[in-house]
Formats: sequence, structure tokens, C-alpha cells
Amino acid sequence: MTVPGCVDGWFTLHEKFGRLPIGKVLQPAIGYAKEGVPIPQTIAEYWRHSVPILSKYPGFKEVFLPWGRAPREGDVFRNPALAKTLTRLVDGGRDAFYKGANAIAFGSMNADPLAGFGVILSAGLCVVLANATVRRIRDVASEE
Repeated sequence: MTVPGCVDGWFTLHEKFGRLPIGKVLQPAIGYAKEGVPIPQTIAEYWRHSVPILSKYPGFKEVFLPWGRAPREGDVFRNPALAKTLTRLVDGGRDAFYKGANAIAFGSMNADPLAGFGVILSAGLCVVLANATVRRIRDVASEE
């Protein structure tokens, strides 16, 4: 998950536009997290460079440095904790993330602050330039 509102965004978009059950939508990601994926060269380099910055965060080393180092090109990276979280989402919906054990697992954040995160749907910004249409999401501050 990239930001606390990400999961709510997934469920909001799924409710609005989804045709398949959420379990079917998340199944490939669960499979990749369980079985792993080979790391391409570019990702391996970015990963290696991020280690000094991100290693100070609790849990980073345990999850993202499974060999005691950043994965190298060709290493198969597995993330069973992510697979478990995504499976909980399939079984329990958004509340499994914001109000359950996952919320409390965020360490300094407890379930109360996470429960307040949500998605703001907006039309976004759209500008037509010559023969192209440029679309951009609005900043949260622009919604207030």
C-alpha cells in the first residue's frame, strides 16, 4: 500500500466500476506476493539505493531485505505479509485494513487514525492542448 487511503481507493473504484469479484481482482497480486517475482535490473538498482534511507523504518529490513541485502537482478522476491494482507482484504473488505489487526500493525498509528482515511472522488482537471487532452487528478488541498 502506498498511502493510507490507497485501500479505500481500491474498494471505492471497485464498487463504482468493478465487474469481477474483488477476490478475482486481487488474486494475481496475492499469487505474485506468495510465489514471488524475479527482480529486474532497474528495480534492483533503485532498491539498493533506497536501503540507506528506508532501513531506519521499523519492519523494512525484515520485509524488504530478505537476504540481509537488497534483492539483486534475477532474485525472486516474495512478500508473504502482503499476500496475507491482501487475503484479509478479500475476506473482510476495507474494514479488515482500517479497523482490524492490520491497522494496529502500523506501529505508531493505531486503528483510530486509519479509520478516518477515505477517498474524495472528483472530476479532476482536464485541459485540451492542440490535439491532446491532458488529465490530472486534483490535489487534496484543491478539494477544500
